[in-house]
Amino acid sequence: MLPSSLSKIKKKKIKKEGKKEIFWLIKDGSLPKNFILHMDSEIREDILPPNGGGARRLANLFRHFQGEIITRNLVECIASQKDYMKRLRGNGGARDILTPEGLSILWGGNIEDKRILEDLNYKNISSDHFVCLKKQS
Repeated sequence: MLPSSLSKIKKKKIKKEGKKEIFWLIKDGSLPKNFILHMDSEIREDILPPNGGGARRLANLFRHFQGEIITRNLVECIASQKDYMKRLRGNGGARDILTPEGLSILWGGNIEDKRILEDLNYKNISSDHFVCLKKQS
């Protein structure tokens, strides 16, 4: 609840002089899509179970979003652990979970993986990007 002194203020517009004082972080730009917010609720529940470990959460993320570019920031957010990249690698990570299902996680920071992704028409792939694809037989 607003203090009584502020509750009477009902301004709906910023004056012209006030607009000149705004420090825009992104002027006339767009913010990236909030991946988790716009996710189907059933998928979100599968990816973010209350008692799931980081590797399992990441495996579920990549399983549901095969072929989509997943950012490092999203990996960190979903893993929710200090060494989030370990949850992605082999040796018990998401890659080991997905391999028996015929899925591979490709990383834009690996020269070979990046070449494969570029050959598949993924654009502007960097070391901040991952893509899960079915292994070619």
